Amino acid sequence: MEHLPGQTLADRLLKGPLPLAQALDIAAQIADALDAAHKHGIVHRDLKPGNFMLTTSGTGRSGVIAAKLLDFGLAKLKGHGERPALVSASIAPTQAAPITARGTILGTLQYMAPEQLEGREADARTDLWALGAILCEMLTGKRAFEGDSQVSLIGNIMNAEPAPVSTLQPVTPPGVDRLVRRCLAEAPEDRPDTAHDVANGSLRKVAVAGGPATTLCDTAPVFGASWGENDTIVFARDLSSLFQVPAAGGTATALTTLDEKRGEVSHRLPHLLPGAKVVLFTAVTHYLPDWDNSEIVAQSVDGKTRKTIALGADARYLPTGHLLFVRSGKAVAAGFDAERLEVTGGEVTVLNDVMQAANTPNSAVESGAGQLATSSTGIAAYATGGIFRDQERVLVWVDRSGREIFYTEIDARTQQTRMMSVPATPGARLAVGLPRVLFEGTFRSQANTRGYDVTPDGRRFLTVKPKPRPRAPSRSWCWC
Repeated sequence: MEHLPGQTLADRLLKGPLPLAQALDIAAQIADALDAAHKHGIVHRDLKPGNFMLTTSGTGRSGVIAAKLLDFGLAKLKGHGERPALVSASIAPTQAAPITARGTILGTLQYMAPEQLEGREADARTDLWALGAILCEMLTGKRAFEGDSQVSLIGNIMNAEPAPVSTLQPVTPPGVDRLVRRCLAEAPEDRPDTAHDVANGSLRKVAVAGGPATTLCDTAPVFGASWGENDTIVFARDLSSLFQVPAAGGTATALTTLDEKRGEVSHRLPHLLPGAKVVLFTAVTHYLPDWDNSEIVAQSVDGKTRKTIALGADARYLPTGHLLFVRSGKAVAAGFDAERLEVTGGEVTVLNDVMQAANTPNSAVESGAGQLATSSTGIAAYATGGIFRDQERVLVWVDRSGREIFYTEIDARTQQTRMMSVPATPGARLAVGLPRVLFEGTFRSQANTRGYDVTPDGRRFLTVKPKPRPRAPSRSWCWC
């Protein structure tokens, strides 16, 4: 029997959530292992953190840690499964560490898909549901579904929607949020078809005239791509650097390297200059990006030259010899020397209302991209709308049952505050200060609220919630 030094994923989760990159790496390794098993007609049926060993004897995709899938005791060959027995009427409380229930139900409740709980046939998509639950737990430190008893837990799995990962971890990339949501879909047909689809997304091309899409390479979620004159496509992988792949398809190779000394966390929105020897891109230096002060970088494809040429996002080169980029929902132009890679003139705002993926309530869905396209003939098409408006919020008194007592308006800029002191009576002045969370989980309240302080008698607490506002006006495309 092989000796695997290290710890189980369940033991690691006792310390809290995993870093995003490590969680995704482990999830991809799990998906790879499932893909291999599923291709041989084997469905595991009992995936849980305790069945994965995080070893120090090998390296995973990120070169940090390797995950080994263990315990195929409940595995079955596809098409030869037995019907799990129903849970008995006598229900025991949920264990602190979930244990495979022997003699009552085949699997571990927290990680069992709805079809397993109903006694229906398990297939590969059943394992993908469990993978989604494990990924959610790795990212948030909390299980996707909880319950005070087996009955309530089963009821939540069958009827409740899990909270989006981004509500607990705001920097979660939107692609990861969507993946967890798809894996945890109640109906198997709404989940990814195979574990390969989970482990690897793909970059595809399709003819303008229509027809089937052609897969070019496997990849993580993409934040921008540029097709060069040399038939090379440069694209940005989520939370990573730029990669390149032949337009005919093949293996993607790294084109840029994140500068860790500068705090770079991703390179996005590439644009190849004429000749395909230089690429423009946006360098992001924080998981909560300040797009107006992000660096627009020009780098030679051979990596010998790299220059920061402006501040903003989503730059592209125009045949008129200008650089065009977005800043605060405005399109800005400046003269640009494509040989020396230098801005040659002052900046001029050319469009005042360009929709930009910036300043959204959930920064994880942001790419910084301007909804703007230009042609070699000098025509531009863009969507109006600017950036997402600051969300106004209100301070709310809430009692222990979650009932709101009263609220008062505050400036949107105070939405990341806590209460330094709380008045004993409504109507008194409030003092606000730096972020802090008190008594998290003690009071029941609506989703997306946070407790900031309590009254001296402990009967009410103060929180901040979004202020209702009218729907935003519809967006439109303009030509100029």
